[in-house]
Amino acid sequence: MKFPFSFLQRVADKLRALPQRLYKFVALGMAVCLVTTSLVFIHHPQTVVAQTVVQKVTLTYGPQRVTIPMSELETFAETGEASKVIRFISGFVSDDTEMFRTALTRKIPAPNPLFLNKAMDFIVGELFLFEIGQVIHTPSRKNVIEALRSSIGLSVLDDREISLLEVIEKYPAQELFVDARKLNQASKYMTFLVSGAEQGLMFVRETLADLIC
Repeated sequence: MKFPFSFLQRVADKLRALPQRLYKFVALGMAVCLVTTSLVFIHHPQTVVAQTVVQKVTLTYGPQRVTIPMSELETFAETGEASKVIRFISGFVSDDTEMFRTALTRKIPAPNPLFLNKAMDFIVGELFLFEIGQVIHTPSRKNVIEALRSSIGLSVLDDREISLLEVIEKYPAQELFVDARKLNQASKYMTFLVSGAEQGLMFVRETLADLIC
């Protein structure tokens, strides 16, 4: 299901005004509803196919930016090796360097790719995709939600875990912009999206078990 960009913008603006704890509570509560209402329609996971491979990433920090090969970002994420990435981020706030790396590599368990894929088709899922798309996007910012849905779907197939680095690697574009200052927030939105789908599924299972028993 596709929701108008302007509608998602209005919903996102209202939810951002909520305290972080309340934001998470609302998100998980809505996720329970979407998983419950979609349960009867779920039969097979949707197919996602990567179209291209990201070649370069432009990191932004406010008005500043630096463009690096994707391989350099991967090396930084895996080893923390001093590179243009570290020099760029450290030039603004040195404490952000490790936070940026952690946000990139943090693994979020996603044991039920089927429900996660379905969750991303509903308004709660699209809301979080919209938020993540404010941080990770192509230069044109076109089709961000659809692209993120595809890259997230691909990321969970291998090991049923997901990280923002994997989402970037599997994004169907040759060039991406990544807001280094907001990447940690994008990681939180990703966690809310995945945990919401998981808790919604758990709620459904427990509810059905109670009805059967």
